[in-house]
Amino acid sequence: MDSLGSAVRDFAAGVTSKVSTDQQAHVLVVDDDALVRRFTARALGEKVRLDLAESAEQAREFLRSNHYALALVDVYLPGDDGISLLTDIRRQHPGTKILIFTGQPSEAVTRSIIQGKADDYLEKPFTVEQLNEAVERLTATHRPMSRFDEVCNYIRLHLAEDLRLSTVAQRFQMQPSSFSQWFNAEAARRSAAPGYKAFITQARIERAEHLLSTTDMLIKEIAHSVGFSSHQLLNQHFQEKHGVSPSEWRERLGAQG
Repeated sequence: MDSLGSAVRDFAAGVTSKVSTDQQAHVLVVDDDALVRRFTARALGEKVRLDLAESAEQAREFLRSNHYALALVDVYLPGDDGISLLTDIRRQHPGTKILIFTGQPSEAVTRSIIQGKADDYLEKPFTVEQLNEAVERLTATHRPMSRFDEVCNYIRLHLAEDLRLSTVAQRFQMQPSSFSQWFNAEAARRSAAPGYKAFITQARIERAEHLLSTTDMLIKEIAHSVGFSSHQLLNQHFQEKHGVSPSEWRERLGAQG
């Protein structure tokens, strides 16, 4: 029996899976209109698990700690608009389907769908039947997260915590050597980062990019919040990926805006 095959089988036969046994699709609704949020909650009833957000900022808080099969997003939100939120969801949660709520299909909505930032839209006012049909269609292929996706999601949600391989292996009830072989094999199969440490660094840089583009946090604060031991280490990895420092990258974003 080869060691890699054994590692994969060990993981598949793990003692107790941490994945929820609830097979309902987890859906995020983002709309500043309380009537729309209540209507959506009543229309979907107990068919899905719902989280309701009234702003892009609140939606991002939900997204930091949850994986959603579908996000229903009003593109015209107070403060940071829905189009920006669509971009964030696509970048950080590529498996999440996105349905736009809109008063009328505008050029921005059409462009978002064409560019792949959204999967479809519903024009307000919509009926219970229209909403249910759209949600059922977009969640029809919903499946519980794979074990690999669960591990990756755990890492992304705990970037500032202890992510040593031995610690995470214990969290998922595996021996470190088996976990390392399994993770590296899955990462290679999916063309993800080449190895466990590389994946964590990549996740930290992606999170830093998000904070640089959406907050006014200091570079050293961002470095700490994403789990780098110093802002110099963040600078080093950022330079390797982008060829510029985090502050220069942020300035370029500002100039483009």
